[in-house]
Amino acid sequence: MDRVKSDAENRDFYPMIEGETIDLCAPNLDPGVLENWSQWFNDMDTTRFIDQGVYPNTIDAQKEFVSSAMKSKDRMIFLIRSKSENKYVGVAALSSIDLYNRSCQISHVIGEKMESSDSMFYSLEAKCLLTQHAFDKLGVERIQTGQRADLALWQQWQPIFGFKPEGYFRNASRKGQQVHDVICSSCILKDFEKLKALRGGSLWPGKEKLFQALKKLPKETSIDRLRAFFESEYKKLDEHFLK
Repeated sequence: MDRVKSDAENRDFYPMIEGETIDLCAPNLDPGVLENWSQWFNDMDTTRFIDQGVYPNTIDAQKEFVSSAMKSKDRMIFLIRSKSENKYVGVAALSSIDLYNRSCQISHVIGEKMESSDSMFYSLEAKCLLTQHAFDKLGVERIQTGQRADLALWQQWQPIFGFKPEGYFRNASRKGQQVHDVICSSCILKDFEKLKALRGGSLWPGKEKLFQALKKLPKETSIDRLRAFFESEYKKLDEHFLK
């Protein structure tokens, strides 16, 4: 899909949170940025594992959403800027911010398809940077997220960011005629602080160390064990109550 090149892609960026392969920048209402942003959520491949991609997204609708989010106290959104390609490639967000319970949800989407060798790290670093911002700056003590269970590789990487599985929700996500299970996980302050201390004060370990860690991950994941546990328990319940 062709993307519109905005004036914002030809000028200096002013990141709020700087990283190694990406920066997290404050959102803006640049027409070209809104055009690309709206099209990310019209792309069938980009929206394959998320709720968007059913109703058409428009520039006006995107502008309304961004304008509202920029004023919101329970949501903050960032544009993900690739440092090597010097353009916006996606969006990351903290939502359902609850400062009384010190919790929030985290999500992100990479909308651009790139061939840069750093592109494999964009999602990983975006999650690390935003997780650290939520704990260190926003002051939360718990961050939660959920993804479809068939995102097996992404689920396997969650502990690298301090996120641990908490629940297996059957048939919790529907898109058209397809129904999917959902894995929910969270990172709590205690686990975040342990990882940050081990990594010299930053949750992001650096792309070289991260790449080595990914290669050492076991083939069987905690998600596999969690799924097997629930399937075993469900079978026992059925055998007991459905005789």
